[in-house]
Amino acid sequence: MQKLVAAIKSIFANEVAIHVSREWVTVAWDGQSISIRPVVHLAMHPERQRILAVGDERVPAEPSRPLPVFGPLPADVSLETWVEGLHAFMDYALRQARVRMAIIRPTVHLRGVHALGQLPSGEPSQVLTNAVLRAHAFHCTVEN
Repeated sequence: MQKLVAAIKSIFANEVAIHVSREWVTVAWDGQSISIRPVVHLAMHPERQRILAVGDERVPAEPSRPLPVFGPLPADVSLETWVEGLHAFMDYALRQARVRMAIIRPTVHLRGVHALGQLPSGEPSQVLTNAVLRAHAFHCTVEN
């Protein structure tokens, strides 16, 4: 009976906490969590940088290189590509919770943001809030 009650409660849960750091991003919801390495994998074609995989997803056989989502921006990676990678990563992170919940647009509580320092496209709380909202969150708050 307890499992049934827990399952029903998780259907109506709409809160997701995301704790970010340069090494790991932990997505937590309803007593469950998953940790993801904050990295995207870029194709190694200099004329067209594109994202092949996110986090620890299996990288296709195509030659690629990792791009840390919260690390410094390499000179040969455009700011546009970095922003695209950040959005893809946050969408992937939120999707990990959404596929296990019966909710499409959760309220997200971001934690650990201020410890990241400056990000390539600006102040971390604004940049990450924007990325989370673009990843289909209903609302996003930044907490310490």
